[in-house]
Amino acid sequence: MTAGQWVVDYERVLGEQCVPGEQCVPVGLSVNPQVACVTPMMCAPREEDALARRHETLGAKAAAGDTTGLHGAIGTPAQLREFLRRYEEAGVDQLIFVMQAGKNRHEHIMESLELFGTQVLPEFVQRDEAASEAKAAKWAPLIEAALARRDRTDPVMPPDYVMRAFPRQMVEAMANEPAQQWLESLADKQAAGVLDEEFRRLADG
Repeated sequence: MTAGQWVVDYERVLGEQCVPGEQCVPVGLSVNPQVACVTPMMCAPREEDALARRHETLGAKAAAGDTTGLHGAIGTPAQLREFLRRYEEAGVDQLIFVMQAGKNRHEHIMESLELFGTQVLPEFVQRDEAASEAKAAKWAPLIEAALARRDRTDPVMPPDYVMRAFPRQMVEAMANEPAQQWLESLADKQAAGVLDEEFRRLADG
């Protein structure tokens, strides 16, 4: 499984002794060893129903003659449990399910979530706490060593610093050209470190 190789490579790179500034030297103040994968998901009592409900999503791949990894987390609860065990054994921490793509019906998605929550998830919940603790213990020395290689002195932000958001999405939705031009000009000024007095006045209220 490719995901398993990702986990192996991540652990190997994190454990390497490198010159500061090269690979495996953290750029931030923490290291997150969590690995997540994305897969289509649809659960139904019968495999043929689950596949039929994802037909449009899978159709292009099948039409191209590609049947590798075609199903993803699609099938019966038993099939999903077997599928998820492989990711679990590979060391993947999270799976992100895509259910809303295509023309899936709301009631099919809700049925799928109910089946997953009652017939698939409980097995993995039982093992999750112990597995998380074991992984944390295994990776702790690697993370500690990686952070020790970090040779950067970053300025500390003032305790009263506030980063205010500006409603760019709202401006774009209004299709207001002058406002959009002002936002683009503001972005250029911010990137150049130039203070825009009008923006400061708006931000400060």
